[in-house]
Amino acid sequence: MGSNPRWRRCTVTIARMRKMRFSRFGTSSRVIFSWRTQRCDSCLTNRAVFLKSVTKKNMGKQIQCAIKFAAYKSAQFHSGAYLFKTDPEQRNSEKEVLEQYNDMTILITSGPLASDVTAIYGPFLAHTVRIFNSNTVLDNGINIENDVDFEMPPKNRETELFMRFVTDIENGGSENPEFYSDLNGFQYQKRVKVPSIGIEGNYFPITSGAFIQDDKMRLTLLTTHAQGAASLEPGQLEVMLDRRTLYDDYRGMGEGVVDSRLTRHRFWVILETIEHGADAAAPAANNSPSQQGEGPGDAKPAEYQLPSIFANNLANGLNYPANLFIVEKYDESNQIELNRAVQLLAAPFPCDLHILNLRTLTESNLPLFPSSSALLVLHRQGYNCRIGGDEVVNYFCNSSNSSSSISSKHRGQLQLFGGVRVEHISGTSLTGLHAGEPVRSVGDIFLEPMELRTYNVTFAK
Repeated sequence: MGSNPRWRRCTVTIARMRKMRFSRFGTSSRVIFSWRTQRCDSCLTNRAVFLKSVTKKNMGKQIQCAIKFAAYKSAQFHSGAYLFKTDPEQRNSEKEVLEQYNDMTILITSGPLASDVTAIYGPFLAHTVRIFNSNTVLDNGINIENDVDFEMPPKNRETELFMRFVTDIENGGSENPEFYSDLNGFQYQKRVKVPSIGIEGNYFPITSGAFIQDDKMRLTLLTTHAQGAASLEPGQLEVMLDRRTLYDDYRGMGEGVVDSRLTRHRFWVILETIEHGADAAAPAANNSPSQQGEGPGDAKPAEYQLPSIFANNLANGLNYPANLFIVEKYDESNQIELNRAVQLLAAPFPCDLHILNLRTLTESNLPLFPSSSALLVLHRQGYNCRIGGDEVVNYFCNSSNSSSSISSKHRGQLQLFGGVRVEHISGTSLTGLHAGEPVRSVGDIFLEPMELRTYNVTFAK
């Protein structure tokens, strides 16, 4: 390979790097990139410069995980804002969309905490793959960003753009591959391909994620917003990115989908091992409805699947990003005290409990003014301890730590609002409209696995 001037090899090592490095490549050469971190190696190859494989350091095995961009050609008058249908007159349902852009640019950025490679195909697509070297479990994930711009019509007409992952995971037979799609981020439903209903019939909505798996490996795809996903061939998982159809589908719109704008799609991709054995489950999942048989003597696991604790945390970061507020100018004459830090947690938060929302309630007589009460919505997320290995599970839920899980034997461990005095707590309906039973203290709050509860918290004035 080194004797061929058309090939280049660029190795980016992001561990112990002191300076940020930036490189730019044109399209005259074919490029191979190889990343190395303390936990995994990632390889990008071929002229498209897309991810090809991942090597997990703890396994010592190369895992195929190739990314491909393509599109389905829309069926005229049958695919639009409300309907999705591929063109039945086309022999090949897929079409290449990147070959029309010859001005591809490759940008490589590497630093002490992260490195990424960006492939830019004109104004149509900017595809970024990023890996981290933070010496945490975050290094096990691959971050992907896609900036898609269909440009002004009629460019890219009748195009249903998707991103596909091609792996060596055996998720079913050639005729009936299966994958799992989430239902509003609360649980996952098994989906099995039905060949007789076509591509459009095998696409399912996902809100926060989807995954494919066999008995050894799982690939999880997490997203920031609702999209469509499918697994049409064994080892493949694809997600719809954007659509443009010039024709109406006769469902009330009266026009096609032609007002596309530049959009950003953010994903996390996780390749996780599946542990087997009686001791693979951590205590935090004892109350979780993870894979259990139908009875004590059943050896066959149930079909119900749960994500890993790592996937839950990454999904929370995508769907609930931190809000940053900046004070441009501080006037000391106003005598306003701004606390640099407010510590509301007296102890680490349980690993399987997520604050879905905490919002201030308004005064009943003055709806434009805040009251001293807030609505607290908690979600105890279910997870499977057999996914990801002991290292990942112990990172989030250390069994020696009493705050590892809000389980029944750890009642009273929840310690919220450490620096604020709470006057009253009561349970409410999910929307907060109907009052429920009072709660003596925050420590008495307990949720069953997969449960969602709302509380009215009144602070002392």
